Amino acid sequence: MSIKNLWIGFDYGVFLPSLAFLPYKWGRSVASFRGHLYSLIKRDWRSFTFGDEGLWERTYKAYEEICPNLSHDERLKLVQKRYMYQSIEEFEGALLDKDKFSHIKVKYIGIERVEEQIAKNPHAVFVTSHFGSSLLGITLLKRLNIPLLVMSSNVVTHEKVHPTLTQFFLEKYRGIGRYMNGGEVLDIEGNGKKFLSFLKKRGSLVIIADLPPNNPNEIPAWKMFFGQIRGFASGAEKLAQSTKSEIIPFVCYFEDDNYVVKFGDFNKEPYSFLEQEIQKKPEMWWAADILKLLPTKQREQI
Repeated sequence: MSIKNLWIGFDYGVFLPSLAFLPYKWGRSVASFRGHLYSLIKRDWRSFTFGDEGLWERTYKAYEEICPNLSHDERLKLVQKRYMYQSIEEFEGALLDKDKFSHIKVKYIGIERVEEQIAKNPHAVFVTSHFGSSLLGITLLKRLNIPLLVMSSNVVTHEKVHPTLTQFFLEKYRGIGRYMNGGEVLDIEGNGKKFLSFLKKRGSLVIIADLPPNNPNEIPAWKMFFGQIRGFASGAEKLAQSTKSEIIPFVCYFEDDNYVVKFGDFNKEPYSFLEQEIQKKPEMWWAADILKLLPTKQREQI
């Protein structure tokens, strides 16, 4: 067995799960330091698994677009913090698996409007991004008291993914499922009809929406995003349009010893809300490299 596989087995099978048994602040600090070390070697689980050697450079170039007025050194600091926030998000995944976060304080911003809308129609499409504590934030939607079906991908079960990584992610998804008021986390691959049926008959969907189209034949959802028209996966819009459901954007992040779940105005463009939140805290967008993977178009081409 290679040193790389031994490390993945230890890191995701032993070290990260053990952080869930530390006092929260200690665990978060250790996870942050772990992310700092990963920033030095320019690796994360995708680099180890798929040999993605361009992730660090894509992240830096994304911050060039997001923060054009920053110096080179300031952007390097953002990239470093991106690895730290991704590591913290993975630590939160371990907390979800062990159900160790119920004591944490939560502040909701804009939830009153959402509750009013859900009272009128419990079928909505909630969208967020790989930002801050997005997966933990999904569980905090439990307060709405409606069944939620979370859209995920089967990438973690890819044959190249280390079995310990697969187990870590699946346990995290099961942890999320416990808070979905009877819903679950389900792969999008092969389950499109289930998502449509759930949205029509049972409850609402939750989709992490800052991803490019997942197949070459998909017509993207074209959105103005950080100065260019970029193409995103179109599933959220198609599902909402076909069922006449509202799209409700939200983000979740940790600030001043509280988790903050912040909802955007669902009468406005949801990607504008996500862009604004990322612009305020760009280091928290731990999938910033995605920006360089999104297809782009000139305005006159649309």
